[in-house]
Amino acid sequence: YQRRVRGQCERLDGAQVASLDDDQRLLFWLNVFHALLIHAHIELPRVLGEQRGAAIDLSKVARVSLFRSAAYRVDGRRFSLLDIEHAVLRARGSAPAVVFLALGGRLLVPKFKSRDARSGVALREALPELSCVLSSLTQSSPPVRVFASVANVRSDVLRCAGEYCAASVRFDGRTETLRLPALLQWYRKDFDDVIGWLLDTLPTASTLRSLIAERRSTVRIKFDRFDWSECWQRQ
Repeated sequence: YQRRVRGQCERLDGAQVASLDDDQRLLFWLNVFHALLIHAHIELPRVLGEQRGAAIDLSKVARVSLFRSAAYRVDGRRFSLLDIEHAVLRARGSAPAVVFLALGGRLLVPKFKSRDARSGVALREALPELSCVLSSLTQSSPPVRVFASVANVRSDVLRCAGEYCAASVRFDGRTETLRLPALLQWYRKDFDDVIGWLLDTLPTASTLRSLIAERRSTVRIKFDRFDWSECWQRQ
C-alpha cells in the first residue's frame, strides 16, 4: 500500500496542470482532493499513534487543522486540502459564511495571490454546485465521488449535487418550512437565488422539486446544523 501510494504521489509531483483546460482541471482536482482526503484519514491513526482503524472523533477545529496540514505536491508545488478546495476549485467562489479560526486567530480560507505560481492551476469560473459535491467525510457532507470522464464531468457534478440535495433537503408542509443543509447557508453568496438553484438542480421528476415549485412564494427557509461527526461514504 505505502509503495503504491508513494508512486502515485511522485506522479502527481510531475503533473503539468497549468496546460489543462477547465474541464480537465475540474476532473483532476476533484479526484486529487478526494484521494488526499481519504489518504489523510487512513494515515491519521498512525500519525496520532493510535491503532489503525480506530474511530477518531475530529472536532471542527481539529478537522480544519487536518485540512491545512494534509497535502500533496502537484506540479512541483505543495497543495493542502484547504488549498485545493478554496484556492483551486473555489478560486472564483465565495468564502464560507462561517469563521474557522485556528490557534492564533488566523482565518483558514486561502486564496492564491496572482503572484503565487499556484494560481495558474485554479479553475477560472465559479461553480456553486461544488458545495454539494466536495466531501469532508462527515455526516452532513456529500459522499466521496470518483469522476471518470472529462467530457461528462460538468453534467456529473450537477447530477451529484442534485442527488445530495434530494437526500438532504426536507419540506414540512404543515409549517411551510424548507429545511436546507448547512452547506447551502455557508456558501449562500454563490447562489443568486437558492430556491431557483434548487429547482434547477433537483431531479426533474422529484416530488420534492414539485412541492418547492408550488410553494415557492410562501415557503420559509431554515438551515440545519452541520454534523461534524465522521462518516465514510463513497458513491
